[in-house]
Amino acid sequence: MDRAAFMTLKHVHDVLKPTPLFRAGTWLVGCIVICGLAWRRRETAEGAFAVGLCGTAAVYVATFFAVGVAPDFRYGYFAVLATIASGAALLVPMPQSARTAPR
Repeated sequence: MDRAAFMTLKHVHDVLKPTPLFRAGTWLVGCIVICGLAWRRRETAEGAFAVGLCGTAAVYVATFFAVGVAPDFRYGYFAVLATIASGAALLVPMPQSARTAPR
């Protein structure tokens, strides 16, 4: 990799590091919010995916808060990916049949 490109990437990382993007708690809250939003759609494939993935990520990240194994952000990567993937899945429009089905 070109040294100038790497130094640019390092600068971007250093600028973003103090922001909430690099806090596991931010992504844990994101997973919990997506689980809440997806709960009504849990009968659809997208909703089940979001609830399952974000629910698992929330439990995984929450155990690190309780047990305190290590404060590294690398333990929050799963929550980042779960939030992004589940959020994208929830953007898929709900089928008409699922909207009118009784709950």
